[in-house]
Amino acid sequence: MVAGVSVVTPHGGAGFRLRTEGHFWPAQLEDGLEALRLIGEEVAKRPIGVLGFSAGGHLASVLATHHPHLLAFHILIYGSTDVETPAWDPWLTRLGYPGIDFNTVKAVNAQTPPLFAAVSTEDEIASYGRACLRAQEENTRPYVDACRRCRVPVEVVLAKMGSHGHGMVDLWTKPCEAWLRAHHWAPKKRKRSK
Repeated sequence: MVAGVSVVTPHGGAGFRLRTEGHFWPAQLEDGLEALRLIGEEVAKRPIGVLGFSAGGHLASVLATHHPHLLAFHILIYGSTDVETPAWDPWLTRLGYPGIDFNTVKAVNAQTPPLFAAVSTEDEIASYGRACLRAQEENTRPYVDACRRCRVPVEVVLAKMGSHGHGMVDLWTKPCEAWLRAHHWAPKKRKRSK
């Protein structure tokens, strides 16, 4: 898995250029759209989804809200969806971040594909409900709430998993796998032979 966002298909994933390497927005969006185009040609009519962690979650949510016709689902793991938060570190366009036009909390609509979101109760940036953060400074809850208001199917895992940037843990990976299988976006689990 590439840090950031990967396009999930039965054949693997594709990474994107990073702002920290001098690639300013919209390079990441261009990469995401190109990956979806290439993968779409390869897998024909199979469902395609995106998975993003942190800022990669933002890119995944931009693809889901601005280009929903390209996706069957999106998965955000401690995703940053509001470019104006946290208040102590807002995303600045002059530093290569997306502008407020790409605040995806405000872009959710009825065409947004189904969402699986996971966030740790210990996450200081994308928290779902830490008491020390004001509601407008959270990323996951407002996005989930916007999806629910628009009747977008949502599955959320909220658990103690570590601070922002935590690793892949069974607390969210197993429910995510079950969610993908339940919607027929992943193959059924094969029974192991004895």
